[in-house]
Amino acid sequence: MPVEAATIGNEGAAKLPSALGSGTASQELIGQVTGEMIAVPIETFTKHVQEEDRFRDLVYGYVEALVVQISLTAACNAVHHVNQRCARWLLQTHDRVAGDTFGLTQEYLGVMLGVQRPSVSIAQRTLREAGCITFSRGSITVVDREGLEAAACHCYEMIRAGYSRLVPLRDRR
Repeated sequence: MPVEAATIGNEGAAKLPSALGSGTASQELIGQVTGEMIAVPIETFTKHVQEEDRFRDLVYGYVEALVVQISLTAACNAVHHVNQRCARWLLQTHDRVAGDTFGLTQEYLGVMLGVQRPSVSIAQRTLREAGCITFSRGSITVVDREGLEAAACHCYEMIRAGYSRLVPLRDRR
């Protein structure tokens, strides 16, 4: 069963190991919500990292924030309840999209959480009954962000704070 280790949005970059020197990246990348991306040839990216101090600092800050996110996600998956993890993943996705509504299927949310679909249904229903979200086939709307933050485990705040400090692009709060 696949499990998601990190969320990448408008603050980040995919396949960084390739661009920073290994030449290979073994992770599978899946676009979970609609949006735009920019494809940059590895050679161009590497050149800018080597030649532009400010860009290099931003990339290295992002790499550090990504490692923090992956590490906390692994620990979170082991110790926190699925409802808390669901709230955390929804907040992380909400941070990376333009509005309050985004496409996200129960099947993919199950991958994000590392659980089967019935557990996703229960977690979504719990968050809906708390007034945090609404959802319909493949679409979720955050209606009470503060409530969703309260429902999430403290891992969300630790990940968000890391990104705010290390990749200071924007903060939804």
